Amino acid sequence: MVFNADKRKKLLDAHNKLRNMLQYADDCRTLEMRHLDDMENIIFMLASEFDFEPQRDDEGNPRYYSDWVMGKQNGKEESIETPKIIVQGGMVVEVTGLDKYEIIDLDIEETDDGKV
Repeated sequence: MVFNADKRKKLLDAHNKLRNMLQYADDCRTLEMRHLDDMENIIFMLASEFDFEPQRDDEGNPRYYSDWVMGKQNGKEESIETPKIIVQGGMVVEVTGLDKYEIIDLDIEETDDGKV
């Protein structure tokens, strides 16, 4: 799984806040109200970034107090797409699974006998 710099920054921030809360709780044997707010914000960020959602009962109602699950996209579980660059006749015809890419033309020429 590849994360862009913005998502990595959010995860690093969440990691550091959780570490600080755990350290504070271990040192002081208590938590402050600000820690509860931080925890709630981290949970919201993780659910948003990774498309987590509550499980649903048989009638489709969300069960917020049970473990959450990975979200579904169009009725099926979302999968992580392997990046692909499709080249046909020396030309890039399709790129999937990449936010950014750069095409570098190496200008390799073949000789009459088919060697590079």
